Amino acid sequence: MNVSADARGARWTKPHGGRRESWPFAARQAELEAALSFLSDPDAESILFHGGPGAGKSRLALEFAGRVEARGRRVERLTVTPSSAVMPLGAFSALLSSQMAGVKPVQAFREAARILASEGDESQRTVLVIDDLHLLDDTSSMLLGHLLHTRTVFLVATVRDQAPYSDALESIDRREGTRRLAVRSFSAEDVAALLKAAVGAPAERATVDALNRASGGNALFLRELVEAARRTDGSEHSHGLWRLTGSLESTDRLTELLERRLRTVPEEQYRVLETVALCEPLELSAVCRSDDGDLGIGSAHVEALEQAGLLRIEAEGTRMTCVLGHPLYGELVSADITEARRIEIYRRQVEVMSRHGGRRQRDALKLATWQIGAGLPVEPDTLMTAAALARHAHDWEGLLRLLEASPENGSSFEVWMLKGEAHHHRCRWQEAEECFALAQDLAPDEEGLVNAVMARTQNAFWGVGDYEQVQALHRRADHRLSAVGREALRIDEAAFRIYRGEVGSALQLLEGVSRIPFERIRIWAELQRSLALSYSGRTQEAVRLSTSVQERVEEHARQHGLEGVSNHTTSPAIYRLVALVDAGDLSNARSVGEAAFRDALADQVVPTQAWLSAHLGRCELLAGRLEQARAWFAESCALSRAHDYPSSAPFAHAGLALVEAQQGAIEEATRSLAVAEPRSDRQFAVQVTVRMAQAWCAAAGGDLEKAQAVLLQAAAQSARAGMHSYEAWALAELSRLGGAAAAADRLAALAEASDSATVHIWALHAQAASRGDYARLGQVTDACVEAGLHLLAAESAHATARGTTDPRTAAAWRLTAQQALERCGQVDTPALRGLRVRSLTRREAEIAELACEDLTSQDIASRLVLSVRTVENHLQHAYEKLGITSRRELAGALAGIWCPADRREGRNG
Repeated sequence: MNVSADARGARWTKPHGGRRESWPFAARQAELEAALSFLSDPDAESILFHGGPGAGKSRLALEFAGRVEARGRRVERLTVTPSSAVMPLGAFSALLSSQMAGVKPVQAFREAARILASEGDESQRTVLVIDDLHLLDDTSSMLLGHLLHTRTVFLVATVRDQAPYSDALESIDRREGTRRLAVRSFSAEDVAALLKAAVGAPAERATVDALNRASGGNALFLRELVEAARRTDGSEHSHGLWRLTGSLESTDRLTELLERRLRTVPEEQYRVLETVALCEPLELSAVCRSDDGDLGIGSAHVEALEQAGLLRIEAEGTRMTCVLGHPLYGELVSADITEARRIEIYRRQVEVMSRHGGRRQRDALKLATWQIGAGLPVEPDTLMTAAALARHAHDWEGLLRLLEASPENGSSFEVWMLKGEAHHHRCRWQEAEECFALAQDLAPDEEGLVNAVMARTQNAFWGVGDYEQVQALHRRADHRLSAVGREALRIDEAAFRIYRGEVGSALQLLEGVSRIPFERIRIWAELQRSLALSYSGRTQEAVRLSTSVQERVEEHARQHGLEGVSNHTTSPAIYRLVALVDAGDLSNARSVGEAAFRDALADQVVPTQAWLSAHLGRCELLAGRLEQARAWFAESCALSRAHDYPSSAPFAHAGLALVEAQQGAIEEATRSLAVAEPRSDRQFAVQVTVRMAQAWCAAAGGDLEKAQAVLLQAAAQSARAGMHSYEAWALAELSRLGGAAAAADRLAALAEASDSATVHIWALHAQAASRGDYARLGQVTDACVEAGLHLLAAESAHATARGTTDPRTAAAWRLTAQQALERCGQVDTPALRGLRVRSLTRREAEIAELACEDLTSQDIASRLVLSVRTVENHLQHAYEKLGITSRRELAGALAGIWCPADRREGRNG
C-alpha cells in the first residue's frame, strides 16, 4: 500500500496495546540551551515556554528540569489541572503538608517558602516547574508571586498559546524578570532528526515529508502517527532507512484529542470548518461570503477559529487564503459531512466563484472540482483548463477524475493524451498504451502525431522494457510524416540510442535539434543532447545547455501564471544534475539536485524523485561521501518499490551495491547487485555500473585480480559505446584497486579530450600511482580536497604517507587521510587498509590545548605542577604524532585544519 499522498488520507484506528515508550529528546537543543542561559542570568526569575497544544512544551520543561537537576540544583514539579484550579492552593497541595489544610493563606505562604527555600546563595534557589500555568488558581497565583518576589524559587512554566489570559499568567508575564521562549513547530529537518533518534535509523525523505505534512510539525501528533505506524506494521527498515509502507494511521488518543477540540466549536463556526475542509485553500473573502452572506459575521467566525488554532490565514500572492490549522482536522471534519451537506458546500462555492469570477488561471481547477463535487455540468473549456493544471500539478488521479466527469470529451486527441500520461505516471503501462494508441489515431496534425508516437515509445521502453516495440512504432509512423516530422521522430530514436549505449550516432541525429518547429519536442531533444554531450566528455556544453533549458521552462511557467504549481522544471534538473556531476562540479550538482528533489517531493512526483535520488547517490559516491550516497540510493530503491516504478531501480540498486562493497558490507552488496543484474540490459549506464559493483564486490572479498579484469571490461565496453564519462569512471576505479598502470595512459587521453575536472584528477592520480610518484600523489590529494573528492583524497594521502620516509611528514599525511575520511562515513577499501593514526595521550592533549591558549611552557609547567622539560617533551611528542613542527600549527592541527603546503615545505614557526 502506498503512503497516502495527503494527510487527509489518514485512517483513524485503534493501535495494538502496550506500554507507551518514552521518546528521545531531539530537535529542541537550541531552545534548551537558551533556557539554560536564562538560568544563569541574575536578572531572570522565570521562564515561560509557550506554544500550541502538543508542541512539546512539557517535554522541553521536563528535559530542562533534568539538566538542572543533574547540575545539583533542587527541582520541584507541579502540574496544574482544571480540577485543581477550582480549589485554593490546589496546585501546591502535593507540596504542602496535610496539616496546612484550612489554615490562613499567610501561614501557607510561609510554609511553602520554608519548604522551597534552598541552602546557600541565591543563585542556587529551587527551580519550580509548573505545567499549564494558565490554569493556576488565584490563591496559588498569589503564592507564586510571593515566592518570586522573595527570590525563593526560579520558575519554569508552560503556557498554551491562545489560552485565556488568567490573573496568574498576567502577573507572571508582566514581571521584568520573566523570559518568554517560543516552542515552535518542528521543521522537516527537525522531524528527520527526531525520527532518527526515535526509530534508530535515518528516515526515508518521502516518509519525513509525509509525516511532517500530516503532523504539521506538532510533536504530539508526530509521535502518535509514528507509534501507530510501528505498532500496526505500517513501517519497515530497508537498506538502512526507516520508511512508511502504508497509509498514515492515528491512535485513539490522538483522535480523542482532536475530537475534543472540535466538540467545543459553535455550530456556525463548525460550518466554516466544513467549507474549508472540502475546499482549501480557499480565499478568505469566499469563506466569509459562503458563511451567511454577511462579510462582517463571517469575518468574526474566521477570527475566532484562527484564535483557537483551528484555521490559519496565509498570503498567496496578493490574496489571503484560509486553510485548516492542522492537516489532521480535515479527516475528522470531512468524515462527518453528509452527502447533502457536501453538495450544498460545493454548490455554494461554485456560486461564489461564478458571481465574483475566478481571476486566475488556476481557479479553473477549483471551479471544475467543485462543479463535479456538486454534480453540476462542467464547461468543456473549463474542464480542459483544469485538466492541464492538474497535469502541471502531477495530480494524476485528480486529472483522471476530471476527464471522466465529461464523457462527451472522451473522444478527443487531447483527452486521450492526458489520460495516457496519467496512467503512465501511475505505472499502469497497458492502460497508457491503449490511450496513447487512440490519441495517435485521432492526431489532428503532424505535431500531435509525433507527440503520440513518442509517448508510446517512452511507455514501451521505460514501462514494459520492449525496445523492439519502440522500433516497430517508429517504422509504422514514418510513412505518415513529412520530412520535418521524420526529423522530429529521429530525436526520439536518438534518445533510445543514448540509453542503449550508442552515444556517437545519437549525437549525429541530434545535430538538427534547432530546426525542429515543435517547441515541446525541441526542448526534450535539447535535454537528450545535453545528456549525450555529458556522456561524451563535453561536460561544460552539457551544463550550459541543460541549465538553459531549465531556465526557459521556469520562465515559461512564470509567464503562464503557473508559479507555485509544479511545471515539470524538476525533469530538466535531472539532466542538469547529470551534467554537473560529470563535469566535476559536485557542490553545485548537490545543490541543484537537492533543490529539485524538494520540489518533486512537495509535488509528489515519484518518477522524478526516484531519478533525482539515484543521481544524487552517484554524486555522493564520486565525492566519497558513502553514508550520504547509500541514503540516496536506498531512497531511490524504496521509491521504486513502493510505487511500482521499475525504471530507476536497477541503476539505484547497482549504485547501492557499489557503496556497500566499499563499506565492507559484502552480504548487503551481493543482495543489491542480485536485484540490479537481471534488468541491467535496458540501460547502458546501468550495465557499466553493475560491472563496477561486481568488481568492488570481488575486491571486498579479496580477489583484486578479478576486480581489475571486470573493470577493464567495463572501460572497454564504455569506450565502444562512446560513454567516455563512464569509461573514465571505470578506469578511475581500476586505478584505486591497484591497476593504475593499466589505466594511466587511457585516462590521460580521456582527460586531454574532456573538460571534466574530475577526469583530470583521476588521470593525475593514475599517473602518480603507476609511477610511485609520492610527491605528485600529495598534489593529487590537495586537488581532491579542493574538488570535494574526499575518499580519493584519503586514499591518496595514505599512499603518500606510506611512500614518505620522514616520520613527521608521514604522520601529517596520515592525519590528512583521517580528516578526509571523516566526510566519508564507514569505509573499508584496499587502499586504506593499514591506516593508523597515533592519538595523543591525555597529558599530551592537555598540554597541547594549553599551548594553544598562548601559555608559555613555564606557565603550563606551573599550572600542571610539572617541570618545563617535561612540558617540552610532551609537546614534541604531540608535534610528531600530529605531523607538525611548531606551536604555530598546533591550533589548526587540533581543530582538524591542515595546510599541506606548510607540511611539505617543513616550515618552522
